[in-house]
Amino acid sequence: MRVHYFLSNLITGGLKRGKRQMFKQIKKRDGRVVDFDGSKITAAIAKTGKATGEFDGQMARRLTLRVLTLAQAMNLATPPGVEEIQDIVDRVLIESPYYQSAKRSDARRVGKACRSRWTPDSEKKKLI
Repeated sequence: MRVHYFLSNLITGGLKRGKRQMFKQIKKRDGRVVDFDGSKITAAIAKTGKATGEFDGQMARRLTLRVLTLAQAMNLATPPGVEEIQDIVDRVLIESPYYQSAKRSDARRVGKACRSRWTPDSEKKKLI
């Protein structure tokens, strides 16, 4: 029960390590700065694990804890960017025994990055 409480609070950003809280905000791919919600990391990892059939939600929470611990140790810029966090997620998945999930996560990320940079205006500029 204690471990579950600790994980829940760490993932949602509720616990403090020393005097520094996990992350309060994160910079999205489109440049917006929004409140940090670690449960989104867990949801993305769980979605990948479910798609490959390699692990369940409980393992996704454990992997999220690894991601957040590593992110904290790396002293990322404030606020960190989604891409920086995604790099850490990929690294944690690659270093885990979940090879198919690591491949899928990386492919999803590339697709999201391409979609977030595309706008109708950028397409018009290419045509002119």
